[in-house]
Amino acid sequence: AELAVVGRPAILVPYPYAAGDHQAHNSRMVEAQGAALMVEEGDGWEQKLSEALRRLIADGDLRARQEKAWQALARPQATADIVADIVKLIAKD
Repeated sequence: AELAVVGRPAILVPYPYAAGDHQAHNSRMVEAQGAALMVEEGDGWEQKLSEALRRLIADGDLRARQEKAWQALARPQATADIVADIVKLIAKD
């Protein structure tokens, strides 16, 4: 959520022991949308991270595409929307 609000290029390294592997799942979704690169820990992951970092630094078009993709994913009004829904539910009772 924070990355979507700031909209900056990113390389995601999901924590491999997160409950239900939710970080990897979310990272894959973000990567599929073009908003970030993802590198999973494991054999050779340091080299993959280094390559991803070099790619991100060298490719201005990639950074621009990531920033645009984040804009499409961002929901800056999400908190207000959730509060409004809760208030509606409470009012029904």
